[in-house]
Amino acid sequence: MEAVRSSVAKRAGLGQCGMTLVELMTTVAVAAVLVGVGLPSFTALQQRQSVQRQMEALEDAFRLARTEATLRGQGVTLCARDDSLGDETHQCAQTGQRWSGWLVFVDGEERGQVDEGDRLLLVQQPLKGDPQVRGTVRSITFGRNGLAMSAASRFGFFHGEQPEAHDTLLCVNKLGRLRRSQGLRCG
Repeated sequence: MEAVRSSVAKRAGLGQCGMTLVELMTTVAVAAVLVGVGLPSFTALQQRQSVQRQMEALEDAFRLARTEATLRGQGVTLCARDDSLGDETHQCAQTGQRWSGWLVFVDGEERGQVDEGDRLLLVQQPLKGDPQVRGTVRSITFGRNGLAMSAASRFGFFHGEQPEAHDTLLCVNKLGRLRRSQGLRCG
């Protein structure tokens, strides 16, 4: 009788359900290997996307500054934001090459600094977790004709503390035109 019940249960699908410990351990091991192989390339993908986001934000700020200078018929400056003063104080950085955030403002005196009568057009706070940006200049002022009033400059985007290992450069020529470049040179 027991044999009949056992064979009926097997035919009806009422037998053993689930998996053994060995099967579970094998599945977990395969999943761990797949995650170990895929995670580094996922991290690299995230870093490339964050470089892209940061670069596009800075390009947009350049375009805004240049366009506003020609529309308003007066100087507009894009400068590295001094983040040591806090989020509420908007001043240009006086030292260093790091652009952790930036300001775009109508620069009445064309000095490259936010003065009493200057109007802020854009305040870009530092983007958390994104790459660092280093520039060869701390500010660029566009004159009423849309031309940059400073020398040609470049901005490197990188992760960690290796500024010589730029993922991409953003190059700005004397005319104020932007161009992307791979490597360490704009030329």
